[in-house]
Amino acid sequence: MGKSDQKEAGMKYMVPYSKHHDGFCLFDSKYTDFKATNTKAGRDFIKECVDAVRGEGLRVGLFQPFWTGITKTIRIAGMPITR
Repeated sequence: MGKSDQKEAGMKYMVPYSKHHDGFCLFDSKYTDFKATNTKAGRDFIKECVDAVRGEGLRVGLFQPFWTGITKTIRIAGMPITR
């Protein structure tokens, strides 16, 4: 798609995955080394995406999975679920 094709198609927003369920971040973070900026690409893909989408006048949200695998135990409805 071209630079403004999304807008012409009626797109109003974009919601990309910003973090994989295994905890790998597509953005720069001071809280982990498991991130795209520490790869050969060395880029903050989410910042680039957000800047491009907003530059077209569209809104952007970010999706992160409920459970990222970083913690070994989570609670759902008060019950511990261990991986």
